[in-house]
Amino acid sequence: MIIIAVMSRLICSALVLWVDWCIPVVAHDGDWLAEVGYRRLQARLGEALPKGRNVSLTQVEAPDDGGGHLPQDGSGAFVGRDSFEGKAFRSHSSVTGSSDHARIVGHFLYGVQPMISFGTFSFSPSVKDVDLYRAGVREYLSTDFLKPSPSEGPMQEVNAIQNHSWSGQMGTASVDYMNERLRRMDYSVSRDDYLCVAALDNGEDSPIPPLMASAYNVLSVGCSHGKHSRGRTHPKLDGGGRTKVDLVAPLSATSFATPVVSSAAALLLECVSRSDEFSNASHNEVLRAVLMAGAVKTPFPQWSREMTRPFDSVYGAGQLDINRSHRVLTEGDWRYATITKNRDHEITFEVNAPQMDASVVLIWNRQVGMKRGKVSSVGVADMALRLYKEDILTGDRYLVQESDSRNENREHVYVRGLKVGRYVMVLETDREVSYGLAWHLGRKPTPSLVWNDQSMQADGLMPGEYYEWQHTADLKAWTVVEAFEAKRETQVFDVELGEAVKGFYRLTWARSEAES
Repeated sequence: MIIIAVMSRLICSALVLWVDWCIPVVAHDGDWLAEVGYRRLQARLGEALPKGRNVSLTQVEAPDDGGGHLPQDGSGAFVGRDSFEGKAFRSHSSVTGSSDHARIVGHFLYGVQPMISFGTFSFSPSVKDVDLYRAGVREYLSTDFLKPSPSEGPMQEVNAIQNHSWSGQMGTASVDYMNERLRRMDYSVSRDDYLCVAALDNGEDSPIPPLMASAYNVLSVGCSHGKHSRGRTHPKLDGGGRTKVDLVAPLSATSFATPVVSSAAALLLECVSRSDEFSNASHNEVLRAVLMAGAVKTPFPQWSREMTRPFDSVYGAGQLDINRSHRVLTEGDWRYATITKNRDHEITFEVNAPQMDASVVLIWNRQVGMKRGKVSSVGVADMALRLYKEDILTGDRYLVQESDSRNENREHVYVRGLKVGRYVMVLETDREVSYGLAWHLGRKPTPSLVWNDQSMQADGLMPGEYYEWQHTADLKAWTVVEAFEAKRETQVFDVELGEAVKGFYRLTWARSEAES
């Protein structure tokens, strides 16, 4: 397989804008649609599958070497053709040229037909209205949208989602230049309440890009193979030193993982539009929390967290799983509310059967004030999230896990192996702020053990989880034959069954730290 690497760089006013990508766009030969849960969602919903109807998008692209940035040639308001048939495009730049990069990103965002040769597919082909911006220092970053002038604020964003499949490194641009644009980005997201999805850089040695992934109020996206920016935000930016990857997706480059997440969000937003009871889920804080709470960790055995660093520094909340996120949304496992200092919020839930894991994500926005077009104040609430197990008889509470990052605007509790019982999520803050909270409980699949001639086959395993293969002669006293960590969904063990080991066998989940 030949891979053609294409890189475009634009240097203006000492700011470096990158479009870094490669063909093919799929990272491996697997079915990435299955890996992100789309096949399961498709099978579960059938004809009722949402496709992004009545959702509008904004696509922001850095220009290629020829200056093009559109998914197809056009100017002003123009109509899509071929795979973009029926799309109502509106370009906000005087440049009329297209680029291959923008075209492929567009296919992931809203393409009507997949590009089979490139492996593209959109979850939201019913999206019709698309605004297009050129990520130049005199365009989107200036007069076309963010408008860093003393007399006016950013343009009004009327669309539900902004997709940024590009990044901007510091170069020799000033810290003040970067902070001004990041503050305006955060202000715009809060004021107009839309989801902004931003790509990290490609390459595991690349630093976290200031634009736009370092903004507080955006959803930053990497790749499941882990070869993207890692580390912390630039120390001189507002809130310097934050870890910044929220979600990953199994594509070859961040340019394509990003629109996959944006398209998944568009699918969810159609669900929101179908029912008044979901109306608060359209808030950007909730949407980010729902997408992140539904993410899976199983592809990453090395995934880890700490109380003050609640997200993995490489994989964030994990890999996008649109089926799980759809369940979080439609089953009502989320909240949107405003909390004030010294008035903790509590949400109680019951676990009636052992759960494989529990994932809880809390999101709130950085608050940026603006007067007469000039940033007047910047503040970030310090929230904390704690999960307790409550004794039903006495009311006593026992801390299961907590998340308390000091300079972030996101918290995450993730527990493997949740026992039956009553649990309470407690939210705290040092100032008034609105938040989105979402949680997903993953029921343990039942593993099975099958005798196969001279071997024992274990099925229904969860890679990365621990199991015990047990034996008994009388169905009363069970002994452990072997304890192991699952590497695959199916594993085979060679055995020789003599008289001494005849009896009954079973496969069970090993007790985890959370269950002890």
